[in-house]
Amino acid sequence: MTSKQKVEELQNNIDSMQGEFSSFMLLLNGLTKNNPTTHADDYDLEPYPLDPLPFMDDVNDEELQKMEEARQAYVAAVAATKEKQDEESLAAAASARFHVLLNVSCSKLSDLSLKHPAQAH
Repeated sequence: MTSKQKVEELQNNIDSMQGEFSSFMLLLNGLTKNNPTTHADDYDLEPYPLDPLPFMDDVNDEELQKMEEARQAYVAAVAATKEKQDEESLAAAASARFHVLLNVSCSKLSDLSLKHPAQAH
C-alpha cells in the first residue's frame, strides 16, 4: 500500500468518524432539550399523601436508640462485607440485619399488644 492510499484510507476513516460524531451530538442535543410538556402526561403530578407510620408514634427513646444502634451496626457490617468479601463478614452482616428486623418487629409487636391486649396472646 502506497502512502497516498494510506492517506486516502485515513481521510475516509476521519470522515466516517466525523459523521458518527455529528449523529451522536444530534442525539445528545435532542435528549437534553428542556421540553417538559413532551411527556407530562406520563407522570402523576398529584402528590401522594403519606400517612405517618402508626407504630412509630409509641416508640420510646430507648427503643429508638436500640433501633439506631442496630442500623449502624448493620451499615458497618455491610461495608465490611463489601471490603472483605468473605463468609465471616457475610454472616456478620446477616446477623446484624436480623437484629435490625428483630428490633423493628419487637417494636411493632409491643405496639400491637398495648393497643389490643386481647390479641397479645
